[in-house]
Amino acid sequence: MYKILHIVREGYPFLCGYVLRTENLLNNIDHNVYKIDVVSSIFSNSLEQLKQGNHFIHNKRKYYNMLSKRIFIINQIFKKIPFIRFVAQYIYIIINTCKICVNINIDAYDVIHGHSTFLNGVSAMILAKCFNKPFVYDVHAVDFEKLDKNIIKRKLENFFETMIINNADAIIAIDQLLKQKIIKKINTIDQKKIYVAPNGVDNNFFRKVQISNIKNQFKVGIDKSKILENFSFIYNNMEKINEKIPNIHFYVIGDKEGLKSNEWMTFLNGISFNKMPDYYSQLDLFIIPRVKNYQTKSITPLKVLEAMSCETPVLISDVKGLTCCIENNSTGYIYRNDDIDDFINVLYHIVHNNNRVKIGKAARSWILNNRDWSISARVYETVYKNVLKIL
Repeated sequence: MYKILHIVREGYPFLCGYVLRTENLLNNIDHNVYKIDVVSSIFSNSLEQLKQGNHFIHNKRKYYNMLSKRIFIINQIFKKIPFIRFVAQYIYIIINTCKICVNINIDAYDVIHGHSTFLNGVSAMILAKCFNKPFVYDVHAVDFEKLDKNIIKRKLENFFETMIINNADAIIAIDQLLKQKIIKKINTIDQKKIYVAPNGVDNNFFRKVQISNIKNQFKVGIDKSKILENFSFIYNNMEKINEKIPNIHFYVIGDKEGLKSNEWMTFLNGISFNKMPDYYSQLDLFIIPRVKNYQTKSITPLKVLEAMSCETPVLISDVKGLTCCIENNSTGYIYRNDDIDDFINVLYHIVHNNNRVKIGKAARSWILNNRDWSISARVYETVYKNVLKIL
């Protein structure tokens, strides 16, 4: 049995998209061949992670937690002082690397598998090189081109990201477009060592649930947990939307501001993960009006896949991280990004068209054939076989 050490930024039980991806992929790896242990680094800001203690067992995997109470408190202070935070994060790389080295027997592992961000990846790279282990790097997002007002910060990030990628024995990209971006930037890289393991969904958990629906109301779901989800695009145009589609009602998740529900919107801040299939199943439509930036060009959010798996039709903006899994009017619907008139026209068509059930079933069928987590887990296994030179 081969032992793989995953060094992640944040780990279980913190339930964000980053952690859900890692957890589902590790759950689907052949545990008769590979034994997986996980280290969560000091770069986490998860209070849930801190409460777990220094080490614990979950799903028969050992989890080691490098985050301490002292570091957690210091992190909260540094958040408010950008320059000190910028300098401290590079010192943290050394601290994180040393803590892992002291607390874990690196020699016991056959492969070191580091995950984004680059700060976390540098620690994994150093340990792999020092202990002469194959090094795999899971990269989720890079933006080599962007050089904003923080030009020194961006140049350092690009330098370290490039260094990690060049030194990895294998790179796992979250999307084909991200792979192409890496090849374009680092034209000396061996393309054969870049693999694509896209985001997926647990289709046994995310499936349509039969529940009673509210009549005379077209129910639309939307996420406002992050700025890039572009909830303001809907919120600021609500009167215009309602004027053309008066029976529409939005069920909003991820509200962190405590907004009050009104005649057009119900804010559902406290939905637990286990209740998400119920949430998707009650909707007539789930919308994702994401903005265009370097992240949304290559990252497919889990929520679009979850809704599709529950046979809930989705309406998305035309950003590449979304359009890669939607065929317009076949497995979902697409509108022109930030074009409110096109959004309303497409939405009006959806509300007054009776093909939503057909679209929902086609979406789930696509998920089953293309985005089950087991598919990406096989990519991980292929990577391990190649770096370990297993025939």
